[in-house]
Amino acid sequence: MKMKFVLLIVAVVCLGIGYGIGSKNSPKSTEKTVEADVVDLLAKRKELLPDGKPSRFYVRLGDVYTGYRLYVPAELAFRKATTAPYGENDVAMIQAKLGSALLYNGKTEEGLLCFERADTADGDQFIKGQIYPIICSACEKNGQATAGLPYARKWVTIATSQHARQKAAESLGKLSKQAGKLDELVKEMQARVKKNPDDAQALFVLKYIYEELNPNAEKISEVMDGLIKRSTSSAEKAQLCKRAAETCLRNKDYPGAEKHLREAISLTNDKARSCSYRMYLARTYQLSEQADKAEKELLYVVENTEQPAEKTYARRQILSSYRNQKKLPDLIKRYEARLAEAPNNIDTLMFLADMYRSTREFDKARKSLEAVLRSEPENVTAMTGVVEAYTQTRNYAKADQIYESLLAADSKNAMNYLYKMGKLAVQMKNKEAITGRALQMAQCPPKTPQDMVQTAEIFAYAGRTNELNQWYQKALTKSPEGRMRLGTQMRMAHAAIGAEQLGFAQSILQGIVDTSEATQTRAQAKRMLLKIEEMQARAVEQDSVSRKEAHNPQKILNKE
Repeated sequence: MKMKFVLLIVAVVCLGIGYGIGSKNSPKSTEKTVEADVVDLLAKRKELLPDGKPSRFYVRLGDVYTGYRLYVPAELAFRKATTAPYGENDVAMIQAKLGSALLYNGKTEEGLLCFERADTADGDQFIKGQIYPIICSACEKNGQATAGLPYARKWVTIATSQHARQKAAESLGKLSKQAGKLDELVKEMQARVKKNPDDAQALFVLKYIYEELNPNAEKISEVMDGLIKRSTSSAEKAQLCKRAAETCLRNKDYPGAEKHLREAISLTNDKARSCSYRMYLARTYQLSEQADKAEKELLYVVENTEQPAEKTYARRQILSSYRNQKKLPDLIKRYEARLAEAPNNIDTLMFLADMYRSTREFDKARKSLEAVLRSEPENVTAMTGVVEAYTQTRNYAKADQIYESLLAADSKNAMNYLYKMGKLAVQMKNKEAITGRALQMAQCPPKTPQDMVQTAEIFAYAGRTNELNQWYQKALTKSPEGRMRLGTQMRMAHAAIGAEQLGFAQSILQGIVDTSEATQTRAQAKRMLLKIEEMQARAVEQDSVSRKEAHNPQKILNKE
């Protein structure tokens, strides 16, 4: 039940991402919208009490507000939660969350009192493992390091999993540094390890300090060796070996990284984890300029992983290596010979398609992928590759047909396919098809700001300015203030320039120049405005030339 509660909280916070919270225009209206949406979500989950109020409504509402840094309404929601019906296990959690909101609102004394209540409300270690991160984070971000230190120490003491120990150690390290007690903490933890080399809590704290707060390559190596030796679980030991290897890579200790990764591989019987470790090992060999060894590990991944993304990445790394060495023709010959021995081997066909694309032999790439599709008709990666090949050879009509098949086979990515079909229609200069794709995208419907910007872009190409503006405004509504909103504006400006909706792009970019505090983005917007002015000047000049030619008597006589 506890886990379900945590998952529901996460679900509500994720749901809240799309609500556009934080708008400067109408915060009260936004709060009401979020409240209504949370009620609706909980009603669908059948969590309403007989009186129509959800049992944990105010907790969830407070979580959504907190996720968007709206701490005043969050505080009000958590205060109401203290008087609403809730289970006995919720008391500590509500007090911790209320205390956090109070700290952000500058009510330090009352907030710290809530933390005390949370700590004494429940002795369950599971609950404490949830409230200590909330308390420590709030103290760290609001300059209350001294107050947060006792809770961080308690968190370090109760943490049992590797992930929890890492997070607790991170919090204790940061708070100690803020409080000016980092040196004391290092001495304390070193003394504990000297007394007991298997002290996991102390080792994790030292690991974080030596990695992040006070980098020391020699010390972190000693700490990682200590953590690996004390671990009794093969899986945990393998993970620690991987972390040790990452530390070695940061310090350019390639032999050390290789040693740890080899040990990690030997400790696991799981093929997926083995492939993951071998990807790191290949990276180690690449950095130490041992191309042959890197290729061997990457080929193992290509032939053994069940993760399409890993397989694709490994193939591309091999291609990149051979291309840099100017040996790609040799690799192609080797795999063509392998294909002759096993004509239906999917991995070989897919790899050859990648090679042919790399050498811009798109017809050969397409034929390899079509051979894959004869064995696996619903292989989305192969179908996408065939579309790319047709697009590169300007057979847009055929590419559009394949996208129709993809749309039927992979409906969850419908927005992506419809957008690409819209861009194909632009290439074909088919205004009717462009409009049709734009309307399909609008009916899909778009969910993310990027989806909405892409829908607006296709409407821009269709010359439908009302829908263009409508979908752009929806994208802005879904984009909270800050970097995400700025990103939406820049994407829309780029799209509008591509669709030659220059006035629309100009208004967006001028707004960024006038109001944005992001120096680099403002500079980029200025450059784009200059580009628009150049495009407009060329258009005027071209129009002037066309008018002169139209009134040239000699040309008129020649036509007659």
